[in-house]
Amino acid sequence: MNWSMRTGKTKAIFDLATYLHDYKEIEAMIVIAPDGVQTNWIKREYPVHYAGDARTFIYNPAASDQVGYKSRFNTTMTKQAYDGRLQIFAIGADSIRTERGKKYLTEVIRARQGRVLLVIDECHMFGSPSSSRGRVARSLGKACNWVRIMSGSMGGNSPMRIWAPYEILEPGALGFKTHGSFKQAFAVEMTRKTKDGRQFQEITEYKNLDDLALRCAKWTSIVRRDECEDMPKLNIIERVVEMTDAQKKLYKKVEKDGLLDEYEVSGAGLLGKLAQIAAGWYYDEFSNPVDVVDPAHNPLVQAVLNEVSDGRKYIIWANYTHDLDLMAAALKKADITFVKYYGDKMTKADKQAAIDAFMNNDFVKVFLGQPKSGGVGLNLSAASAIIWMSHTFDIVIREQADERATKVAGVNIDIINFVVDGTVFSYILSAQKHKVNIREQVAGLGLRTIIDMQGLL
Repeated sequence: MNWSMRTGKTKAIFDLATYLHDYKEIEAMIVIAPDGVQTNWIKREYPVHYAGDARTFIYNPAASDQVGYKSRFNTTMTKQAYDGRLQIFAIGADSIRTERGKKYLTEVIRARQGRVLLVIDECHMFGSPSSSRGRVARSLGKACNWVRIMSGSMGGNSPMRIWAPYEILEPGALGFKTHGSFKQAFAVEMTRKTKDGRQFQEITEYKNLDDLALRCAKWTSIVRRDECEDMPKLNIIERVVEMTDAQKKLYKKVEKDGLLDEYEVSGAGLLGKLAQIAAGWYYDEFSNPVDVVDPAHNPLVQAVLNEVSDGRKYIIWANYTHDLDLMAAALKKADITFVKYYGDKMTKADKQAAIDAFMNNDFVKVFLGQPKSGGVGLNLSAASAIIWMSHTFDIVIREQADERATKVAGVNIDIINFVVDGTVFSYILSAQKHKVNIREQVAGLGLRTIIDMQGLL
């Protein structure tokens, strides 16, 4: 199911589960979702979308070795506990690779002769063919008669991440027994050398993508957001910020010499340092932040502060905690109420309190977070705009984070990209667009065209 976010994937799955259970095709349903999102399936989605009465269980790794917890599982989720009601077991994607997690999954499947519906939510997370959780998911797929994989970002950041999720559906689904043969068919590789002489293979371009889309079409349904009524629009806005002279001087020096504080930076590390300098600071070799400009006069921080001073509710995403710390200090000084959703010291309770405060209080105007940790599964629909203070190359993380403020029949959302002029900010946004264009050919508009043509034929 390659359906855009907010187009009804979850409801379609529960409708299928109802049908299969009514016709005795399944007794149980396993949902594997990003950590934290599995809870939403049971507490938020199941009560709304499932037509009947089911028995539910959310796997909690912290309690999985407790006697009482195991006893409750045994009396609700095993074959012996089946009482005619569908059993729904939800587990986080990271937990399925642990020994305890695998034992619980085995008990759900045991002695049912495959009468289980396996659902993989956000299956792009399983794009790596060698990951341990991917191997577990493929084994589960073989043990269950019914399998559905779901994503609004199929293929993720590369067509090379398409093979592994389809293997969960059926081994050899796309016509290739190994990822190596799949890569050979659809990618061009070149041998490169590192500075110390080590060789590695780098993909320089993709090929035969129309053929790949045709192979995917056999297994795929697709729903795009522009095909659905009452879907809010994402209005993309760009704000350009100018660096100070001190920033420009340091930026050009590091860009030219590949040196910062006398230590060498290159490749992705260099891009990261340039992005930090463009934001007015950088992490030194000991990971301590060093301000290039006075935080009180940081051009990017002041530009974002001016943007959020209009009384609307905003989500601010940034890659680095120091960006967010600088923003928090500026918001506090300006007397704009905000909540934080980042930092190693935040507990689950702290994070939930931040969400509740933002969603339920008009006076809380800003939600500060990192997209990698806060951009998946959260409902932040009280916001009317999202600000990207810094940018990620990962389009899956980007698209997930862009949808945190949307809801069906909700208001249109402004997505505001802050771009520091003449820096890697523009390069990162350009790289995002390139990845999206490739994915559209394989899993977006190109795939939709093939499926429509097959329907006509």
